[in-house]
Amino acid sequence: MKAARRLHGAIFDLDGTLLDSMGLWANIDAEFLARRGLSVSAEYTQAVKHMHFDVAAQYTKQLFSLPESVREIKAEWREMCAEAYATRIELKQGAQDYLSSLKDMGISLYIATVLEEEIFMPALSRLSVREMFDGAVTVADVGKGKECPDIYIAAAQRMGVKPCECAVYEDIVPALVSAKRAGCVAVGVYDALSDDDTLAIKKESDYYIKDFRNADVKEIFR
Repeated sequence: MKAARRLHGAIFDLDGTLLDSMGLWANIDAEFLARRGLSVSAEYTQAVKHMHFDVAAQYTKQLFSLPESVREIKAEWREMCAEAYATRIELKQGAQDYLSSLKDMGISLYIATVLEEEIFMPALSRLSVREMFDGAVTVADVGKGKECPDIYIAAAQRMGVKPCECAVYEDIVPALVSAKRAGCVAVGVYDALSDDDTLAIKKESDYYIKDFRNADVKEIFR
């Protein structure tokens, strides 16, 4: 189903959508567990890949019977990922040009992410896209994860537009479902880590982007 209404805002997820970062988390998981003489299983990777920090830390602590507190686990993860985002994470190919095209059309851009600002803002600055965005809202700001529509409603409110006037770009099924519950247009974005869910992602998407390099913003924003 294609959107017939006029859109004024674009709300972007970061990990796996704009940022080519999802593989980083697998590396962090492996390094974190290796420090403790443990290894990462496929089952663990599948279980935690879309969990919020708090939930993933609690799950990891219980699964491996770790002596560290949830707070200590989160602090170690945060230190590891902050360094990676500040120095290594890149945009997906074509993403910067895609954002520039939206700005040229006068579309307001906003971020909706599970990440903390002190982690992702240095990356956006280094990648020269921070100034393209009017702001960001995190799951911590709204107190609910992306299985709920609150984060997208909040982003639209902060932009000064209605949710039905926004397109939401996400790479996972629960987030796309929530975006539609908020009344937004759902744009699925391919990411290798979610490859097994591609059919479900396409089903929940009003539009689907396989590669930003071949995506036409005018297909969505008319």
